[in-house]
Amino acid sequence: MSTLITTYGRLGELEALDAVVSDAVLLDATEVTAPVLGHALSRGSMELLFAGRFAASEALLVQLGELREQVALPAVEARWLQAKAMRAHYDGDLAAHIDCATRALAILDAVDDRRTAAAIRANMCDALRMVGKLD
Repeated sequence: MSTLITTYGRLGELEALDAVVSDAVLLDATEVTAPVLGHALSRGSMELLFAGRFAASEALLVQLGELREQVALPAVEARWLQAKAMRAHYDGDLAAHIDCATRALAILDAVDDRRTAAAIRANMCDALRMVGKLD
């Protein structure tokens, strides 16, 4: 599901992206489905942000925040922080981006999710470079 969301977002297929995200939000949040749903909401929020659909992106971020409150799972918390970091970057709040990314990395490192951590580190390094903390 998240791969479809990312692919449709990067190809600019926004109707298809909307359809997949709409299917994702219909999932019941359980301990089994919450990580998948969290990943889908996070990716959907970021892809809509990249496409300039800020209100739709924010709506998914709010849903992800609600999921985070409903189920206390590290995977959901990390995905929420990842999406919050990217939103902060787009809003020009690099300090918030670095803060959210740092918190997400602590979780991802603890659960050994190196792939997601690598993506967050790359984005965080860009933010650090922009504020003069990285050459």
